[in-house]
Amino acid sequence: MKTPNTTEVMPSAVERLDSIGTFPKRKNTVLAGVLAHLLTGHELTSMDAVRGSNTTRLSGAIVALAATGARSNRYHWPISYEDFEVDTADGRVANVRRFWIAPETRQAALLAGAAQWCHDVRLERSQRRMNAERACFIDL
Repeated sequence: MKTPNTTEVMPSAVERLDSIGTFPKRKNTVLAGVLAHLLTGHELTSMDAVRGSNTTRLSGAIVALAATGARSNRYHWPISYEDFEVDTADGRVANVRRFWIAPETRQAALLAGAAQWCHDVRLERSQRRMNAERACFIDL
């Protein structure tokens, strides 16, 4: 595995500080939750996503939000990232990627209605979590 350059910050492939992406229509999804978290000024790592959204698929959400490829080009958010190293409990060193949206982009998003959209996402995600206890679990 290649060791990342921990001092270099990489913008996403579609970074344009003069524009924002598109808000996902469905607000009760992990994708919407990840974007709302980033738009409120937080940074995210994969472990943050596990703890906060109960998902191990942060990279999938980031690709869908930021990609320019044919499969995932609906949203076009300029998401930046940085690779860094962390020590593990068993003595290894793990490479971790941290994602965020630049303050200028967040400000432009606020002017485009991001505050209300983020509020709606929190509300709909909360309602979805309340229904989770009704899910059927099979005890093996």
